[in-house]
Amino acid sequence: FAGIAHKSSTGLRKMISAHAPELLETHSWEELYKEKQAIYDILLEKGGLALMPGVENVLEAVQSAHIPHAVVTNSTFKQISLIRKQLPVLNTILHWITREDYHHPKPAPDAYLKAREIIGASDHMLGFEDALRGIRALEKASITPVLVCSPSHPQMEEVREGSLRFYSSFLSL
Repeated sequence: FAGIAHKSSTGLRKMISAHAPELLETHSWEELYKEKQAIYDILLEKGGLALMPGVENVLEAVQSAHIPHAVVTNSTFKQISLIRKQLPVLNTILHWITREDYHHPKPAPDAYLKAREIIGASDHMLGFEDALRGIRALEKASITPVLVCSPSHPQMEEVREGSLRFYSSFLSL
């Protein structure tokens, strides 16, 4: 799922069309998407979340250096609230741009343009992403993209060597 979802905002729909077209004969895409969201919410409520290794150290360094920062996500405010409840260190981040704050999802630049507006645009901005959709959004918003992703992740097949800043984890920064 993650490999498909990270590559494209329409990847899941295309995969269902190709491998389980009968689902789209009995349900609309909107119904299936709402069901996927509901299942995701249930998983978030169950817990078991953890930060990616190294994230807390990077967050502490950014905050102690007083570097303006924000989280930009395709997740909803409700989903982020569930995540922040389980990972209190995230409550130290002042600015959150969630799905309700912009019109078009990644790979459109809307979310990152909103972040630029909120924290103040600079010529020296970095954006960390774990998905190519986010990398494309950063590029369109004129923010230097940094991909943090396992080299074995399926989306890495689309990344040409040397085409962007890439780290296998936040511990490698």
